[in-house]
Order: sequence, then C-alpha cells, then structure tokens
Amino acid sequence: MNRSRPVSALAALDTARFCPYSWRMEVNLNPDLLARLTRFAAERGSDADTLVQEAVECFVDYDERFLREARKDLAAADRGEFIDHEDVGKLIDGRYRG
Repeated sequence: MNRSRPVSALAALDTARFCPYSWRMEVNLNPDLLARLTRFAAERGSDADTLVQEAVECFVDYDERFLREARKDLAAADRGEFIDHEDVGKLIDGRYRG
C-alpha cells in the first residue's frame, strides 16, 4: 500500500456568474494521478487547473440534469403516470433492432 503524502493541486473555481470574486479550492491528488493529469492536459494544449475546472463543471452539469430529470420522473410516478410494459417493449424494439 502506498502511504506517500498526497501532492496538492490548486483548482480555481471561477464563480464570476455568482459573485464578484473567485474562490480557490485545494484538491489533494496522489503523485501518480497528478502526473497523469498534467500529462493529459499538456497533450490537450491546456493546463491541469483548466482541465480540472472543465471536469468539475461537466460533472456538476451532468449531476444537476440527472437529478432534475429524476425528480420529474418521480413526480410523474407519484401522479400515477406510468408507461405500459408493452409500450416499453415497443420503444426498445424500435431503438435496438437486432
């Protein structure tokens, strides 16, 4: 087990849309992950901070969309709005003809 001390990487979170200043957050990465991140960012012509910001933004956007849709679907189920089993089968057959 590798018990080496994690390497810190600072990721700036630009919150200009929400407040007039930026927040900084410290993210602790193990040395291997930091090296991979730095290498991957360089291959993309970017830097690690920008790549981390993009990744966090994608994660948060996806999670917000997922939760919003799940809440809509749960509300529909609470109202008794369901899709019949046969209709689900037709949807699947229409998308995945094999």
